[in-house]
Amino acid sequence: MAVGSPLRPSTRVFKAYCVQTRKLVLLKDTWMLVSNSQTPEHMMYEKLEKHGVRNICTCKEGCDVLDQFTKTPFFAIAAIAAPSTEMVTAVRDGITAHEDAYDKAEILHRDISSADIIITNTGGGFLIDWDLCKKLQHIHQRTSTH
Repeated sequence: MAVGSPLRPSTRVFKAYCVQTRKLVLLKDTWMLVSNSQTPEHMMYEKLEKHGVRNICTCKEGCDVLDQFTKTPFFAIAAIAAPSTEMVTAVRDGITAHEDAYDKAEILHRDISSADIIITNTGGGFLIDWDLCKKLQHIHQRTSTH
């Protein structure tokens, strides 16, 4: 379980059981930043998947818990992180995901830390936590106005 600092979004990740599929999934609970310029994370996963980005989780569902002071999205991801000694493979796969996101979907992660690359139960790695990512066009627009 990863917990953020009070100055940034706090994230917790749990193993959960999906009653519909009868499989284990990851459930991510985040106190996210509320910003009109930030695309919800589950929508970014859809865009990344549409562009063929490798080594990312498949987001099955995403939503905000409404009528709360903090907006908390819950979504299940269709892979389970499992303990493994294959750290190098996982890091390589995380780098591949970042490269694909940049080259294929024109998205920059912007917040990679050691908690953002998980080791899957098949021994590979996924790059997760795309909640602070930005589309390159928004980054270029912002920097070109100075």
